[in-house]
Amino acid sequence: MAIKRKNEITPDELAIERIEECICTLNDGPKTPQLERVERVITLLGKLTGDASDREKLRVFTELLHVLGQYKWSSYIAPYGDGWTVVNNIADHTHLTKADLWEHEAVRDLLAAFPRLGVGERPFIRRCESPKCQRWFIAPRKDKGACSDACKQWLYDNRSPEQRASKALYMKNLRRGAKALRERQDERTGFTKGKRRVVSRKYR
Repeated sequence: MAIKRKNEITPDELAIERIEECICTLNDGPKTPQLERVERVITLLGKLTGDASDREKLRVFTELLHVLGQYKWSSYIAPYGDGWTVVNNIADHTHLTKADLWEHEAVRDLLAAFPRLGVGERPFIRRCESPKCQRWFIAPRKDKGACSDACKQWLYDNRSPEQRASKALYMKNLRRGAKALRERQDERTGFTKGKRRVVSRKYR
């Protein structure tokens, strides 16, 4: 069993950090062809799960080979802690634009992280299922489809047309009840539609 020294980052932790940095760029960066190609790689890698049929895995694998064929790296071994690690440098990086360099680095880091962390296993990198969000996030469980509690609530409220109708009726009744409560409070304090009314003598 390897002993982790203080302040030493393990390969697993480094892989997570690289994925998190990539996700931040995907969510907050401008939509470019380079970003869309990285999103395509993530989507394909996510489809290589144990639940997929052999035919689907073969189709995804074939498409991955085609997509990844445009990226070239040179690999070598380097010391890492008490052991060794594989370093993949981008080939001909001096001829790439800044955007293309980011794309190559992102794909390289994803390919380095997924085999270590388990393709189709934790962490699950996916888009938020809420149509109003669609942000990439790292899900702790396979069945987690929302990136936040707000998105989770939206998905629950919009599971079906009946659910949406039920939610709309609930909100309508909630607003009606809140309005009635405000009107009763205004009557008690002597206000009507924001203007102070004359209070009868019996309440003075």
